[in-house]
Amino acid sequence: MVKVTGSSNKRVSLAALIAIKPGCRPRLIYRVHKSRRRGKGERKGFTETDYARLLDAAHQQLAGPLVVIWDNLNTHVSAAMTELIEARDWLTVYRSRPAPTSSTRSSRSGHTSSAPWPTWPNATSPS
Repeated sequence: MVKVTGSSNKRVSLAALIAIKPGCRPRLIYRVHKSRRRGKGERKGFTETDYARLLDAAHQQLAGPLVVIWDNLNTHVSAAMTELIEARDWLTVYRSRPAPTSSTRSSRSGHTSSAPWPTWPNATSPS
């Protein structure tokens, strides 16, 4: 359990990742962001730099490469985030396909999966 208190702050964002490695216990690595917007043009939640710091911290704590599966949040797919990802050779990012709209979902006979799992680098086929 992660306790997040915002006291008088009206908006608290949490970004987290779960690290899973065969033979080891899963680890939760997270960062809390308290919105302190000073102007209308500033972002309420995490910025690309905030996500990059989280990934850098995870890389340091886990002492190895990371494979991340991300949704299509605007911050995750921005040009700035793409540059930050490309600058980290230890980071592989897979982006999920957008979830189908409600009209598409009903026409697909109840299938709710938006994408199959990606093919992992260096993965072997089950025999």
